[in-house]
Amino acid sequence: MKQQRYDEAEAAFKAALSYAETQLLEQATVVSQGGGDPLDLESRALHIGSLQFLATEAEELVKICCFDSLSVGNLSAKEMAFYPEARTPVGSSATAS
Repeated sequence: MKQQRYDEAEAAFKAALSYAETQLLEQATVVSQGGGDPLDLESRALHIGSLQFLATEAEELVKICCFDSLSVGNLSAKEMAFYPEARTPVGSSATAS
């Protein structure tokens, strides 16, 4: 039963990422030719952004489901505000390596 769910999820991920790949290649081909209507190029840029979002979401789901990565999906909104603790040095006090 569990294997069947993994197979269904894998098929869904393959379909989503295949769609994203096909669309990305199509959009990149059109944009690389240059010229064209600025409104058309804007809509293509927006579409490429949505494809990037699709790929990012798929990656997050794989990390959470398959590799037991951290997830706040089961936490309340109050708990999410402080989870996980930020550890990235930012701002004027951050030092470059």
